[in-house]
Amino acid sequence: MSDRRKGSGLEIESTITNSEPFAPAGPRRDDIAVGSVVAELIRILVRAGRMDDAVVAATRENELLRQTGAAQTSVVGSQALVKAAQGDVAGALGNLRVAIADNDPKGDVDAALDQRQLVAELLVRHGPRDAARRAIATLQREAAAHGYGQATRDAAALERQLN
Repeated sequence: MSDRRKGSGLEIESTITNSEPFAPAGPRRDDIAVGSVVAELIRILVRAGRMDDAVVAATRENELLRQTGAAQTSVVGSQALVKAAQGDVAGALGNLRVAIADNDPKGDVDAALDQRQLVAELLVRHGPRDAARRAIATLQREAAAHGYGQATRDAAALERQLN
């Protein structure tokens, strides 16, 4: 691979397209497992400031959702990070809040906590301090109630960023 293409969207697309799933085959196909890998890749790319690559990965993620019929809420976090990084913080927060409202009644604690943490992170970086503090307090309360020690520590770290 040439140096020009290394780290480019083309390399990322090739990696995503040729990814081996990490989960055993099941009734919803291996594409679901690949979608989870893509969601994590998007988070890494956004946090590394590689937005062109993150957008390519997010486009592929959307294609996988359409192909598999997976719920959008399964990848709302990675999509929200891309949306916020592109300047639509309000849209990203709105999507996350809708997903939380969808996951809470279903008892999907893992997804809801992940989404709450992203809301808190986005508000710490881009929102009003009082809204960020409320989001952090909610994250701390929910994490502690369900025994999620790492999420509790992450919330405390976010709170320190506000001080």
